[in-house]
Amino acid sequence: MRVPNPPAKPLLVFDGDCDFCRTWVARWRRIVGDGVDYEPFQAAGVRFPTIPRSRFRQAVQLIAPDGEVFAGAEAVFRTLALAPGRPGGRRWLAAYLHVPGARPVFDWGYRWVADHRPLLTRVSRFLFGSPYAELGRPDPLAPLAPLAPLAPDAEIGPALAAEIAAARRRRRALGAGLGAALLLGGLAVWRFRFRRRPG
Repeated sequence: MRVPNPPAKPLLVFDGDCDFCRTWVARWRRIVGDGVDYEPFQAAGVRFPTIPRSRFRQAVQLIAPDGEVFAGAEAVFRTLALAPGRPGGRRWLAAYLHVPGARPVFDWGYRWVADHRPLLTRVSRFLFGSPYAELGRPDPLAPLAPLAPLAPDAEIGPALAAEIAAARRRRRALGAGLGAALLLGGLAVWRFRFRRRPG
């Protein structure tokens, strides 16, 4: 799909009424920086009437300067591929485009996440903290409030820095717990199989 009035630089259009969407767009903005513009479809939809409103509600849309429109997982991967100094984003996009079977798996994963956004919002906040903390401001009260300019780490206040540090500790604890569970489970299976061997 193409639009007749493309933006000057890539534009990621998301659902401004969706807290999960705003959360992750803020985080992607922190990663990608100024290489991409971000706008809720409630504002951008008027400029792009050829894109149905239902399409905006179903998935994020990346509108390229040549007018081509990408949706869902592909829009996310193409956005992250524009992050300077982060080749991981380009590798994910290459996997999506070229690895056999990857596209339907990633598209299914995107749809699953989109269908479970309220639950995943709480999980995301628990594991990563508020993305607005990383941006140096609290969550906006209004759904369509513009995102703040990026704040250097040095400008993040002590309360927000503490929130980010706490989220990192929760991630480490969860990772350590999962690692211990896998190790103990592996040992239990090995011991069970060793005991059942004929003597």
